[in-house]
Amino acid sequence: MLIVAILGSAYRHYAFAEEKKVRQLDWSTAEKLFETKCRLCHSIDRPKNAKKTYEEWKRTVMRMKSYAPVITDEQAELITDFLSHRYGRK
Repeated sequence: MLIVAILGSAYRHYAFAEEKKVRQLDWSTAEKLFETKCRLCHSIDRPKNAKKTYEEWKRTVMRMKSYAPVITDEQAELITDFLSHRYGRK
């Protein structure tokens, strides 16, 4: 029983560390994606000055996606997550 508890604790610690690494990588990837895709149509300073909720960012990104079909659904989701995380209304 003690071994199971120790192994379970070690696994949770490892899984959390791995999740944190992935999340950091995703933020970096999402930021580059935001800068690359959004810059095609407008200054990237514009979104930086808007404080929106997640849902507001989602509507905005989906509207922009309809103007620029070079953004995939998956990319739109990453961009929305990034904008909400970085420039979201707290």
